Amino acid sequence: MVVPPLRERREDIPALAAEFRRRYAERFGDEDIRFSPELIQALSEAEWPGNVRELENAIARMVALSGGGEIGVEAFARAPLRLVRNEPAAETPPERLLSLNEQIEALERRVITETLAAVFWNQSTAARRLGLNRGTLRERLRKYGLPTTRPRR
Repeated sequence: MVVPPLRERREDIPALAAEFRRRYAERFGDEDIRFSPELIQALSEAEWPGNVRELENAIARMVALSGGGEIGVEAFARAPLRLVRNEPAAETPPERLLSLNEQIEALERRVITETLAAVFWNQSTAARRLGLNRGTLRERLRKYGLPTTRPRR
């Protein structure tokens, strides 16, 4: 049996998104989370090269980083991958040129934050995924002023 890719079953995306939202909202103990109609539209228009798993990971990240209530399309727009079909990659010029060190630190901070969110703020798992020991990860969290537990809003 051949299952068509998610991009060929866009009509399934709203139901899948609702199920994943319910699942992760329950896991995080914040059942008040809902998606805006614009977010559902953006999810439905995305390419999803990683299929259902990629959709699930994107929703898990949005729910994990939300403070509850309605999640809008801006949460999806912050996704690290360009997922929306036929939309050119938006390039925002920096307000000032950053040094190489500043750019590396910004990238490291973003990768650490995204990895922690993806593993529900489990530092041991995040450290393994990042190829660091847990002590080094905690040191970097302090260095960048990042939270050590899932932020609540």
